Amino acid sequence: MKGSRFTEEQIIGILCEQEAGSNTADGVGSHLARVAVDSSGGSFAQIGVETASDLVRQANRRAADEARQRGAELVGMRRLKDGRTAPNPDPDMAITDYTRDMIQETIAAGFAANEGSDAIIEALETGYAFSPERAEIIALTEVSRANGRAAVDAYRAALC
Repeated sequence: MKGSRFTEEQIIGILCEQEAGSNTADGVGSHLARVAVDSSGGSFAQIGVETASDLVRQANRRAADEARQRGAELVGMRRLKDGRTAPNPDPDMAITDYTRDMIQETIAAGFAANEGSDAIIEALETGYAFSPERAEIIALTEVSRANGRAAVDAYRAALC
């Protein structure tokens, strides 16, 4: 079994604080926070990152790759009764393959630049003449899908 992450002096200090009347949760809170930070550092090292910033960059890189590969695949589509998708016949909802490619690149560029959803929404609205509502739906959906697929890929990589 692993040894304690606390030194004997720290354990005695926590017990003395508790005996002096401090709440146990208050007494160990800072110590538990330090253990959590130490543990997360070890976890980061296992997946090849050293800092939280490295983790964000790695996640954004994976999400950008996902957006480039599969982003906007449902934009301008409709779901049929049998579950398949087909181009939406409504001209207000249809998009060209060129527009789909540009949406993919806009989402990917947003991840690469570590931009938030608001910046991506604005880029879609101004760059493609989407209404504010449609730009928001596209951006939030595509960001969520890319993040989700990237997370699954990262979990698989960490387990293998």
